[in-house]
Amino acid sequence: MTVVIAPSPRGSPPRRRRVPFAGGMRPGWALATVAVAVVAASALFVGAAALIKTPRRGGGGGDSSPDALLAAESNHTNNWAVLVCTSRFWFNYRHVANTLSMYHTVKRLGMPDSHIILMLADDMACNSRNAYPGQVFADARHGDNLYGEDVEVDYRGSEVNVANFLAVLTGRHGPGVPPSKRLLTDEGSNLLIYLSGHGGDGFLKFQDFEEVSGPDIADALHEMKEKRRFKETMLLVDTCQASTLSEDLHTEGVGFISSSVRDQNSLSQPVDMDLGIALIDRMTNAVMTFVEGRKLRRGARSKATMQQLLRSLTYQKLRSTSNARTDLLGRSLVDVPLSDFFTAISRVHVSNATYPLGDLVSADVA
Repeated sequence: MTVVIAPSPRGSPPRRRRVPFAGGMRPGWALATVAVAVVAASALFVGAAALIKTPRRGGGGGDSSPDALLAAESNHTNNWAVLVCTSRFWFNYRHVANTLSMYHTVKRLGMPDSHIILMLADDMACNSRNAYPGQVFADARHGDNLYGEDVEVDYRGSEVNVANFLAVLTGRHGPGVPPSKRLLTDEGSNLLIYLSGHGGDGFLKFQDFEEVSGPDIADALHEMKEKRRFKETMLLVDTCQASTLSEDLHTEGVGFISSSVRDQNSLSQPVDMDLGIALIDRMTNAVMTFVEGRKLRRGARSKATMQQLLRSLTYQKLRSTSNARTDLLGRSLVDVPLSDFFTAISRVHVSNATYPLGDLVSADVA
């Protein structure tokens, strides 16, 4: 309320005239309205804090820390993929197509390029023998170009070697290697490692020049586990005698699916008459067919399991014997959804805890 001193007749004391507040509201009602507004705002703020789902401070009522919530709700917090083609030369076109097919599958299911390390040992798209310059296909119809503008190759050509492959896994990079070429996983990460190339009894060839052995891979995975660089890892290997690479594995949380057993070759699909070479290997083609047939969605938890995938890799399709090793994984493939390794995931941690807002509310009222 505003008080105005009004003029008065000579000899009379000044008269005071009351001028109402804007809107005609009495001062008492105005103060009451302000107080109610402060209390209401504080109540809304407290309710919003409860919805934010923050961890409870102090004891009582069990552990609601993020780690405890994570253990109770999910097995991992993020997915990554390392996709490697180890072969060069035109007649190994299918190995590049294999790896690019896997790249497009995990990317379509929501895994971002920042979570994918793609290693291609040769550039088939620019090979002078390619009847479709700048393009790579995995199907005889030549419908989908696998080497489009959205492909981000992290290691190419001579960069694809044993040293860099092991460095990606273990994180032992030099100071000049950018983050885009690093596998920035943590102890909550699930990792898919896909390998395509020429293999033998206990080894995988790189660039037709050097080899990585089963013990090399086993030691790298063990070092990763010691460094808390993954929660679970699934190796998917499409090479000749692929299962022999799993014999030296000894690290918990590691699974292995292969296209062939000892003394078996991993075979390709029939030759494409336009290019004069095979476009894709049988196992990779069967994996793509299975995953695409399940119509998985981005970020969605899959009802299809890795066990169903393994069962789909029949001898009739592969002309070789697929094999799996799960004793180190800690759970049966029946209990492993495809989405645990093939899709992107997002986790929301739920808690009923609230922030102690007493001091903040008092300050607002004051």
